[in-house]
Amino acid sequence: FFFPHREQQIDEKLDSIENSSVIVRQKRHVEERERELEMEERLRLIELDKKEQLIIEKNNALEEAMQLNIQRENEIRERMIALDAATSALLEKATAAPVLPRD
Repeated sequence: FFFPHREQQIDEKLDSIENSSVIVRQKRHVEERERELEMEERLRLIELDKKEQLIIEKNNALEEAMQLNIQRENEIRERMIALDAATSALLEKATAAPVLPRD
C-alpha cells in the first residue's frame, strides 16, 4: 500500500523540523553575537575606566607639581626680599661710613 497522505505528512514534518533547526541555529548565532557585543562593550568600558583613572592620576600629579612650583616661587621671592634687604643694608653701611683720605 502507498500512503500519499502519510508521506506528505512526514515530508511536512521533516520540513518543519529542518526549518525549526535553521531558526534555532540562527537564534543561537544571534545570541552568541549579542554576548560577543556585550563582552566587547564591557571591555570598552573597562578600557575607558582605566583611561579615566590615568587622567585622574595625571591631573593629581600636575596639581602636585603646580603646588611645588608655587612653593618654590614663594621661596625664591622670600630669598630675593632677604637679598634685597641685605644689599640695601650693605649699601647704607657703605655710604654711611666716612671716607678716609689716602695719604
